[in-house]
Amino acid sequence: MSTSDLPLLLDEIHSYIRMAIAAGFEEPDTIIENAMDVFADNLDPVTLRLYANRMTHDILTQQLNEQANWEHVTDCDRLDHVFAVLEQMGIICRQDFTCCTTCGSAEIVDEMAQAKLAGVAVCGYAFYHSQDTERAVDGDGLYLSYGADEDSEDAITHIGEEIINHLHQHGLTTDWNGSAERRILVHINWQRRQSI
Repeated sequence: MSTSDLPLLLDEIHSYIRMAIAAGFEEPDTIIENAMDVFADNLDPVTLRLYANRMTHDILTQQLNEQANWEHVTDCDRLDHVFAVLEQMGIICRQDFTCCTTCGSAEIVDEMAQAKLAGVAVCGYAFYHSQDTERAVDGDGLYLSYGADEDSEDAITHIGEEIINHLHQHGLTTDWNGSAERRILVHINWQRRQSI
């Protein structure tokens, strides 16, 4: 790598780490290790680790300072609560689940099967994947995928309605046309707390 390419690479590493910290699903050590994997071909490991450690520390410190000014209950807290309530109803919910809708739709079937084996009366599912998380962090709302254990349009629509009702009850607004073919857009101010 030429020295002229280094600033661009450092911007990419910074953006990657910023996104991971803001998303709020990984511990700092995991974020550093993931950055080491993602950028391994671009920089020698010693230098890369130095930058990844420093950036993670700086970005995390900034986020912790910002968190001090957040509302006591954030939209992410509300979403967590909605997903917990839906789980109790037999709607299997997963956050930041897999890489995309295709993989999530395939893997949620396994999650539902495991829940059934554990004695849960499963009626449906809801999830969003890592690309959805990134869009939400960037302020573009959060898209939820959903479905029903029973493969009918009415059953799927019913699950969508349950999700919408609980999101609204917890103060989150949505866009959804009522179609089983359309994902639910949740208008969310993404603020997921990091703890240290």
